[in-house]
Amino acid sequence: MVSKKRILIIDDDTTILSALSTLLKEQGHEVDACETGSAGLEKLKGSRYNLILLDYNLPDMDGLRVAQKISEMENNEATVVFISAYGTSDVILGAVRLGAFDFIEKPFHGEQVFSAIDRWCNTNKKAVEKTMAKVKKALPADNDVLEKVRKALTADLHLVP
Repeated sequence: MVSKKRILIIDDDTTILSALSTLLKEQGHEVDACETGSAGLEKLKGSRYNLILLDYNLPDMDGLRVAQKISEMENNEATVVFISAYGTSDVILGAVRLGAFDFIEKPFHGEQVFSAIDRWCNTNKKAVEKTMAKVKKALPADNDVLEKVRKALTADLHLVP
């Protein structure tokens, strides 16, 4: 079971916004939704998210431009997953170059989104475990700093310890 995440969905299709919001909330996630890139960027200025589900074809700017602006934001550590019907090689390559974790083509099934979230969580958990192993080697065995570091890392990523 994936721990609770803060997820922002940016998609101009209100049917997809509603369906994804409902599915993700049923899975225990906290979800915000926007229909434009600029609205999504405004949400990011005032809130922290773990994950952003981003459409490519938005009314005010394309998803690659939104992803570029997200990558330039300070204190933003959210991971972007593209969800789009425009899965051309140029768009997918652009998304990857901007650090997108995954690209899900429309139409999609809810399980594809859940699978991407699970893979992302497992990737983050492995990164925490690697960091913890390095910290453990650097500290004496009886040092309680290790436990404090573990708690800080898992709390920030909202991982199940």
